[in-house]
Amino acid sequence: MPALSKALVLPPLRWFLALLKVVLVLLLIGSIAHIGWMLWDGFTEELDNESLKAHVAVVFGNEIMPDGKPSARLKARLDRAIELYENAQVETIIVSGGVDDEGHDEATIMGRYLVRNGIPKEVVEVDSLGDNTFLTAANVKRMLQYRTSHRLIVVITSYHHILRAKLALKKCGFNVVYGAYGRYFEWRDIWYSIPKELVAYYRYLNGECPDAVRF
Repeated sequence: MPALSKALVLPPLRWFLALLKVVLVLLLIGSIAHIGWMLWDGFTEELDNESLKAHVAVVFGNEIMPDGKPSARLKARLDRAIELYENAQVETIIVSGGVDDEGHDEATIMGRYLVRNGIPKEVVEVDSLGDNTFLTAANVKRMLQYRTSHRLIVVITSYHHILRAKLALKKCGFNVVYGAYGRYFEWRDIWYSIPKELVAYYRYLNGECPDAVRF
């Protein structure tokens, strides 16, 4: 009892520091658990089962190089879309992105890449107003609103982005969303991309599907 009584009269600052330590430990444990979930979901591809198919592949944009060609990361995403189409696992490919500071239209460049690599032009649909993940999801919802049979979606992006991309599509009304990742990795994933996605996921979790951008 004397030890307990002594503990109860600890100065307020020591109580605060003890509480802060507990909170930080819990945040660390939660962050590690979420990153584990993110990686598991990102590397687990439902369409590895070739009997499964999706109506639409949504390829998220990324960096365009100064010469107007897709970056290695973006090329990996597009190559994965090509692979799924050639395996007859998707029917339509929507490429979505914004316009960068140099004036490169990500989605248009992505669409051209697909066509140059054997994807029929009529299969590819372009969304040049997908400035972020939520806008891409909202624009896809608008593009498919009258195609009630096109409800199975596969998002194609980087492995660490799949969880948030799925969340955005689900918040915009798509109940079944698969994931597929571009086979590309770099060191900055560890110190930049993964922590960024950790924070962004919870921002999206508390958000709502925005209005689609009208063309």
